[in-house]
Amino acid sequence: MSKKSGPPPQPTVKQFMSQVLLVCEEEMPISDAAQFMTSHKLTTVPVVNKAGDVVGVLTDFHLLRGLLRARTETNIKTLGDIRDELDPVVTIHESDSIVTAFRMMIQSPNHRIYALHNDKLTGAVSPKDLLLYMAGVRNKSEAVMDSIVQKQIESILKELHDTRRLLSDYQQMFHDSPYLMHSVDMSGKIIAANRMVHYVLGYEEGELIGRSLRQLYPPENYKKALEGLETVKKLGFHPLVNVTMMKKDGDMIRVDIATTLRKDDKGNPEGTITVGRLSDSYRMLNFLQRAAQAANSKPKRKSS
Repeated sequence: MSKKSGPPPQPTVKQFMSQVLLVCEEEMPISDAAQFMTSHKLTTVPVVNKAGDVVGVLTDFHLLRGLLRARTETNIKTLGDIRDELDPVVTIHESDSIVTAFRMMIQSPNHRIYALHNDKLTGAVSPKDLLLYMAGVRNKSEAVMDSIVQKQIESILKELHDTRRLLSDYQQMFHDSPYLMHSVDMSGKIIAANRMVHYVLGYEEGELIGRSLRQLYPPENYKKALEGLETVKKLGFHPLVNVTMMKKDGDMIRVDIATTLRKDDKGNPEGTITVGRLSDSYRMLNFLQRAAQAANSKPKRKSS
């Protein structure tokens, strides 16, 4: 009696990934990294330390910002000096399903994921790799993507479309909120910040994205900010607290903030959402200062 054959195994990451993988070392000067990426026509590249571990993903946008910072900041010279600004690396085992990889690819900040074998980088998967297959540029003779897998990917795309539609209202509320709102990943890198927090802290809109918590808090409070991040990760929230935040020009302001945890589809912590408002004492002092300036600027009446 012949055994009933089950469904064919799903195609793996290894069957789709690009196996030629270029990397940059974190000791590389930023100017050399620019030449490296332009000469190889790269838009993203993993950055590794001396041990060969990936410490982040460098994009052309990160590189541009790093070059601009290097012109004005003497301590910015190598990729390691902008390590806090790099995208987190998203990894998957090369034997995992391409469907799992596709879902992770959507969630990755740069839409690229990196394949591992025995904890070593062996390749990368990007939308381009799937596009080459679907467009027929890559050999289809292996028939690695059957109709079932294609339907699974179509289902993920539909989920993404529905989720984006639901998120659009939230994003509008986030950016237009009269409160100071920002979001960081679990390493403390700012991944979202609304108009109000940029305005109050004296930054151009979008300037805070990709920076670290160091830009928001004075040096003596940075350790507390990281401890607060751990509290959020442990409890799922941080209760209302009054903190000192630092403006771009170095001035300090007092802000009341509360924070909650953001989780991914698997329930793993992926970041925070913080909402704040200027504390009443700061607002009163600011109002009094403005009133005093206005009074002093009024022309004095001449005595008759």
